[in-house]
Amino acid sequence: MVLPTFGISNSVLAAERIYASYSALEFSISVATLENYAKTGVINEDLAAYQQYLPLQQLQELRQILLKPCES
Repeated sequence: MVLPTFGISNSVLAAERIYASYSALEFSISVATLENYAKTGVINEDLAAYQQYLPLQQLQELRQILLKPCES
């Protein structure tokens, strides 16, 4: 995940999309898509575009990570 580092306060870091890069590729996915996947396990068309690059086990791990509460 790539987060802005321009001295913006944490309250401003809430985002609608998450941006990531892998090698020379950059991609983004909406937070709503990830939230829906975490809650329901349903892969919509936005997430399906990346599903081909992840083994089933990694998708399951992603869902577990998304469901895990953040510690502050």
